[in-house]
Amino acid sequence: MLKQVGPSLSTPRVEADLDDVFDVRAILGFLRRQAWLIVLCGLVATTLAVAIVLQIPSRYTATALLLVDTSVQRLVDTEALNGSPPSAAGVVESQVEMLMSDAILRRAVRDTGISLQDLEPQGSGFVGQLFGRLSRSVEALPDPLSAETLMVETLREHARIARRGLTFVIAVSVENVSPQGAALLANAITDAYIREQVDAKIAAARSAEAALSARVSDLAIDLRAIESQVDGLLLSAALESLDRLGPEADPAKRQVVSELSRLAAERQALFSERADLTNAIRSRDVTAMLARSDDQMVTTLQGRQRELSERLDAAISAGARDRSDLRSSLAQVEGSLFDAAERRRAEIDERLASLDAATLDARQQLRTFLDLDALQSTFALDLFTLQEEAETTRGVYISALERLKQAEINASVQVPDARVLSRATPPLERSYPSRSLYAAAGLLLGLMLGGGIGLVREQMFAGIVETASVERNTDMAVVTMVPVVSGASGGAPHTLIASRPMSTYTESIKRLSLSLESFRLPSEQAVSVLITSANPNDGKSTLALSLSLLAASSGRRTLLVDADFRKPSIFGLLGMETDGRSGAPQFSDLLTGTMPLEQIADIGVRDPKTGLNVLGNVTSPHEATDGLVGGARFAWLIDAARSAYDLIVIDSPPILPVVDARILTRYADVAVFALRFGRTTLPNVRTSLRELDQLGSPPVVGALNFVDPKSSRGYESLSYYGYGYGYGYGAGQGSGYGEKADSA
Repeated sequence: MLKQVGPSLSTPRVEADLDDVFDVRAILGFLRRQAWLIVLCGLVATTLAVAIVLQIPSRYTATALLLVDTSVQRLVDTEALNGSPPSAAGVVESQVEMLMSDAILRRAVRDTGISLQDLEPQGSGFVGQLFGRLSRSVEALPDPLSAETLMVETLREHARIARRGLTFVIAVSVENVSPQGAALLANAITDAYIREQVDAKIAAARSAEAALSARVSDLAIDLRAIESQVDGLLLSAALESLDRLGPEADPAKRQVVSELSRLAAERQALFSERADLTNAIRSRDVTAMLARSDDQMVTTLQGRQRELSERLDAAISAGARDRSDLRSSLAQVEGSLFDAAERRRAEIDERLASLDAATLDARQQLRTFLDLDALQSTFALDLFTLQEEAETTRGVYISALERLKQAEINASVQVPDARVLSRATPPLERSYPSRSLYAAAGLLLGLMLGGGIGLVREQMFAGIVETASVERNTDMAVVTMVPVVSGASGGAPHTLIASRPMSTYTESIKRLSLSLESFRLPSEQAVSVLITSANPNDGKSTLALSLSLLAASSGRRTLLVDADFRKPSIFGLLGMETDGRSGAPQFSDLLTGTMPLEQIADIGVRDPKTGLNVLGNVTSPHEATDGLVGGARFAWLIDAARSAYDLIVIDSPPILPVVDARILTRYADVAVFALRFGRTTLPNVRTSLRELDQLGSPPVVGALNFVDPKSSRGYESLSYYGYGYGYGYGAGQGSGYGEKADSA
């Protein structure tokens, strides 16, 4: 780990505070710096979204409205099944599910005759075809049933059926590429739903009618059977009475008894035939019952049935695939036989009706001359029992007959549970795709993508723009933020130390100087400060000169050592010369031994205004620079300067390109790491600090240089109460001395 800079400066932040995360100024600065990238991504994404949406086929949505009548009697009596009446909401939701059922949608597809291509067409462009293939394949299927199933599923995907709020209204909306097609399908679903309900109710009524009809027929047979038993008892009593009278019996009475016996025998035979015929019809086997028929047509049909059955059996045995014609013909013949059986049953019913009338007359005549009181008690009891049973059966028969009539009425008149409130009409505007929505979504996604790329670019590749990012990722505290200075400020940045003592630039140098006070040694020796950076052109030389001028102006004995022999700049910034005419030797000559070392206080060039003493070169030496700064004469010079000065500032070469800075750290008590705003990257900072740490470097503090006041977070602290107001700090780098005055 790197060395800490002291209790007041060293606490590194592992996580950002909330104000770090949601700082408006930092966000605005980020947006300003990455505006071109964000806008470019937004424009590209918007253009791409519009291009895509132009290739997608337009769709239109038509809506039909249904009103559910919850008071209509339904086919299934849910109240009787569940013990409680269904809620109105439950009834409406049940109708919604019925509308979405396969039966309704399949009927709508059949009624409209629409094709799968009409439901799911492919777009004209590449994107439209791609969307069509991804959503549903429109290739023709060989199996008609499978094709119809696919159309039903496709229609379900494009249909939206839902209840409107808490009302009894159901909206049936269908989306289609054609406005007319959308209206056609929406109306087809509602019409199929209405017809399906009516047909279901009619079918239920027909089924109930058939069941009641069979029940009425059975009750009629039972009633007639009981009446036949009554007639039998009456005939037995009459014959007994006639036998007692012998030859004296009235011939008319004998004729009535004989007629009633004949009618009873014929009725019994018809009852038996009708019962067998009814059972045969119910079991779908009328061949045996019609075998004894004398009807020529029935005989012909039976022969045709036997012929078709034999041919069908032969075809099945031969393995023939096409047997549909034989089955169809056989079904027609069997249907004709059932019709003949129904006609025979109707003839029997008609004959029984006439026999019933004749039997009733004969029975009344028999009762007129038959003395019931004289009958034996056994006959009387049996007759009474049969009469009571006949009355009961007649009552049940009449009730079933009334229900049958009601079922016949219901089968002819049925009302659905809902009615069409509003039929669908072709819409005027498309519902999909919304071009404005796609464009807005593309713009939003593009801006978000641009922001994300800009964020990654700033974090991974762009330079540092805030102190918090440095402190979060390193152990180095950034103690000052030095603003960029434009040419309109009245001079080079270091000249503001004297000319503008209340400027923001001067305040930032004061902040750096004050932070370095915590590293003052307990002895009387001077503090040695090394000014370095990761890369060239980070403003370290200007920063070193400004710090030295500030210290010298305050009366402190200050020595500024320009140790960047590869690219010396201090004398150029000060406008001084060291040549043979002025008598001031170059610093490299002193280190190489070509000139003798005298008193340390007399070495270098002194600034007449501040008293700052400067050691440096005007031109680069021919010797190896690492040998100059690592030699014994340089070490002796720094040791001697500690006693003669209060502050020693060493302007070092950048760390990454050359090794000189790593050697110079042995002479420093504290190092100031110059960070160029928007250019120095975090990876370079971490690499530089790691290399210094490997050499056992002194404590390191950071100085964020060339800060743009419009986009730097925390810059407002440097302008407290308007410090530096009106001094014309530049809006960008490269507009003045801050960009070109320091090339080191």
